[in-house]
Amino acid sequence: TGVVRPEDGAEIKVGSRVSGKVEKLFVKVGDRVKKGDPIAVIEHEDLQAKVAEKEAALIEKREELNALLVQRPLEIERQVEVIEEDKAQLALAQTTYHRYLELLPEKLISQEDVDRQHKEALVFQSRLAAERKQLIYMKRKFVDDKRILKAKLKQLTAQYKLAKINLNYAFINAPIDGTIAKISTPEGETVAAQLSAPTFVWVINLGKLWVNTYVDE
Repeated sequence: TGVVRPEDGAEIKVGSRVSGKVEKLFVKVGDRVKKGDPIAVIEHEDLQAKVAEKEAALIEKREELNALLVQRPLEIERQVEVIEEDKAQLALAQTTYHRYLELLPEKLISQEDVDRQHKEALVFQSRLAAERKQLIYMKRKFVDDKRILKAKLKQLTAQYKLAKINLNYAFINAPIDGTIAKISTPEGETVAAQLSAPTFVWVINLGKLWVNTYVDE
């Protein structure tokens, strides 16, 4: 008399890492399977929806980053053009002011005109300083926004990959070549995997069995 036992690794207990109803069971007891053959499919509409949600968020964030990379440099370029215009206007105002100063002693122009021109030059000077500060702010914000969007994109990419991994858990395949020895959860029943990965199919490689016997002396 004796006991037939599988070698280590010859018996695999196949479980589910997701909860749900067994939508389709492709095997029955006694069937031979090869590694990678489909064994069962767990309901996965919620997992598919999660993948679609993460994919949509990922696409949206990519488009936002692409728009930023296109639009923000154009805005910075326009700001540079504004600064160049202000510099030209300031140079003209200062030149006119100095010309007025030369004409003032000859009484060819009034003090009021000189003061007005001086004030105009100061306005252009102040405007130029403000536009330069705005340019610095735009460049810094561009760098910060780009960094934040890339980090968010990386996070969403990881979430999307995780959602796809969870979806793949709903499709259960044979881990080894072997024979279906037992099925504990038939098609239509629900698998609960909240706390653990419940076993519902046993696969045994019949070529790796030991017979432990007692032989009379």
